[in-house]
Amino acid sequence: MTHKHVVAARKLFKRSPQSTQGLCLYLFFQLVPHLYNTLPMEQVTASVSEQLRSGSRAIMGVMIESNLEEGAQKCPNGKVGLKRGVSITDACVSWETTKDMLRELDEVSPEDLYLFYGES
Repeated sequence: MTHKHVVAARKLFKRSPQSTQGLCLYLFFQLVPHLYNTLPMEQVTASVSEQLRSGSRAIMGVMIESNLEEGAQKCPNGKVGLKRGVSITDACVSWETTKDMLRELDEVSPEDLYLFYGES
């Protein structure tokens, strides 16, 4: 999710009657099958990390849809034919990619992060 996407999402929510001034986004990192090659998770993570490093207050957290292996699979025959470590629900990033994403996010220093406790 690039800075442009975060700004656009905040603008949409600000138009909502339920929105507040302190709107922050919780980003959900999920593989979308038809976008696998368009938005590599490593690039999304790098963009989010850079936004946090530059002091963005628009992002409050991330959730990474992760499993041992990348992707998703159908299970029309129950357990028969299932690959170990591949999601049977939503498409996921692999454990190797997850580790890289977490390392990238961990490089953001605590001083760069906006802390919500006690802030208005």
